[in-house]
Formats: sequence, structure tokens, C-alpha cells
Amino acid sequence: MKNLYGFLILAVLCATFLKVSESRAEVLFADNSLTVLRGHDYELGDRERTVFTYEHFSDHTWGDVFVFIDRLHSDNGDEETYMEIIPSLKLVSFERGFIRALYLSGTVEFAEDFTNILVGGAVAMDLPGFRNLVAHFHAHEQGGFQITPVWAIPMSIGELELLYDGFIDYWFLTDDGSSSQFHFSSQFKINVARALGFEKRLYLGIEYEFWLNKFGIKDVDEKNLNALVKYHF
Repeated sequence: MKNLYGFLILAVLCATFLKVSESRAEVLFADNSLTVLRGHDYELGDRERTVFTYEHFSDHTWGDVFVFIDRLHSDNGDEETYMEIIPSLKLVSFERGFIRALYLSGTVEFAEDFTNILVGGAVAMDLPGFRNLVAHFHAHEQGGFQITPVWAIPMSIGELELLYDGFIDYWFLTDDGSSSQFHFSSQFKINVARALGFEKRLYLGIEYEFWLNKFGIKDVDEKNLNALVKYHF
């Protein structure tokens, strides 16, 4: 029944955004990428895993949408799929000041054994040095609230193009007896496309995961460093 509820909410969200996009459908920016991660310190299940991730982000006149799908392959043969859809409907934008725009936003989390819905808002901010800085504030279907800042900081050393980006999920005040979670995930990457003759961005780097009370399980803490290859198309 819970999965049905999740799909119904998703259908309503999609219908709303499609309706808005019919009249304001201009695409301002779109990006897709594939990532391969390899880590050896995962908690809960096999510690060694390879993760394949597809990501899509598109910015529209009405707002934006971010989708990612993780396919996890553990060395012991276990496999799982996880997906999130994060649409944001722009309510108002500002030409000047620290606040760039305000959004109505939500998240739908899909896994093989659950679907969760988060609803709330988001604030896009303009800070020197940041290409992107957005904070989401969502009420969680399972109870409590989640704060999710997302950032991207471009850098350069000579002709080298570097990028440091990531997110934090802080889910607190849960009603189902789970412990509050703090999940920090960030990537440090170097664009090697030019050196290898690629037109699109090709990153090599690392991803670091720091997850306190993983999946709401008290004292299950993950500190995991992954090797990373990421290609944009």
C-alpha cells in the first residue's frame, strides 16, 4: 500500500510539472552523466562494492529536475538499485542579493523494498566561488525533517579544470524510532577530457562518504573512500 501511495504522489507531481512546462517549456540547460565508483569500506552488507550511477539534471524556465539511479554490485554477488527524482518548481527569482530563487520542491526515493516521499521547499543562493548552492528543506513521509544542502565549487590550477561538489542529508526528529542520520557525500574531480581528446567532460577523482547512523541504525557509521570515473554527455 505504501508503494502505491508513493507512485500516486509521484504521478501527481509529474502531472503538475508537465502542465506547467506546457506553457513554459524552454530548456535552459541539460546534462547527463555516467559514474563508476569503487569502494572497500561500505557498512551493512558486503564491504566491497562497485556502483554505477546515471544522473540527469535539466534547468527550465519553470524550475529544474534532478534524477539519479544507483546500481550497486557487491563482491559477494548482492545487487540492488536505488533511485531518486527531485523536481523543483520556481516560485520567485531575484536579480540581486544573497538569495537567487525560491522553489517548491520534493523528493521521491525508490528502492526494491520501499518508496518514500519528501515535500517542502528549496532556496538557491549566490555566493562567490560557488557555481551552485541550494538548500532543500523537506518533511519526510516517515516522520521528521530533512535538510539537504547541495554545492558545486569549480577550481583551476593552470589549465587543469577541477570540481568539488557534493551534498549533505541531515534527517532528524524521526517518528518511527530510528536514529537521526547525517550523510555527507562529496567528490573531488579533475577533468581529463582535453588531455585524452574527448569533447565532453571526463572526470577522474575520489568520492568520500561519511554517514552517521546509516539508514537510521544507531552507531552504524560509514567512512568510505571511492575511486571515481565520471563522463558527461
